[in-house]
Amino acid sequence: MRMVAKESEIQAGILELLAVQKIFAARINTGTAKIGKRFFRAHSFGPGCADILAFPLLRRGRHGLRLRESERSPPQSNTASASR
Repeated sequence: MRMVAKESEIQAGILELLAVQKIFAARINTGTAKIGKRFFRAHSFGPGCADILAFPLLRRGRHGLRLRESERSPPQSNTASASR
């Protein structure tokens, strides 16, 4: 029984999660080609590019572009200061 997930399975899970959150995302592929005896590897957007690019929806507010309210992380409660 295999206990470690493949990279492709992890990427599929991330893309599914982003889809559920209604965030547009795309997987960027890496390709290889053999020309003669040499192999060439190319990334769609060059080296250092992430495997998944996500584009959260933005809204234009009074202070420029901001993430939609639903995209923001919930405020964290500070229990240490509340108990003082």
